[in-house]
Amino acid sequence: TAPAVTMTPEDRADAMALLTDPQLAARIRADLEAVGVVGEDRAKLLVYLVATSRKLGRPLSLAVVSRSSGGKSHMVLKVTELMPEEDHFGYSRVSGKALFHDEENRLKHKVLTVEEAEGMEEATYALRVMQSAQVLRTLSTITDPTTGRHKAQENVVRGPVALVVTTNPRNTDVVSAA
Repeated sequence: TAPAVTMTPEDRADAMALLTDPQLAARIRADLEAVGVVGEDRAKLLVYLVATSRKLGRPLSLAVVSRSSGGKSHMVLKVTELMPEEDHFGYSRVSGKALFHDEENRLKHKVLTVEEAEGMEEATYALRVMQSAQVLRTLSTITDPTTGRHKAQENVVRGPVALVVTTNPRNTDVVSAA
């Protein structure tokens, strides 16, 4: 895990001023417009809120549904570019077993994006469990390289994660399964 970041009193005061600014939502929308996300003011703010919820005990998840070539992937990409690079994992596809065999704390309090719901079809079970239980526990049989005997190996992957998936209206059944 990353070392804790300490803030100076001045940095903390600046952060609190920003967080309590009544124009915070307008400032976020303006920042997103500056990086090329025009229009869709409510949608881009919602994606931003879900991405920042990754630090909460129960992060939010979101399916961005729009027609093909509607700009949904661009919007999600630009929002996640405003997050610290180490807090975002973006994929085109997630295999059925990949999440179960990940490192224990790599996904903890991160935002996970999957471009197009079809890319997560095999992983819907793992994503559902991660969202509800916030942990994946796998017990697998492996061969001990020194003895050649089979033995059980446990793997634990901890969340929570904020999940953002894009899809088009005809594929909402995949997203509802997750």
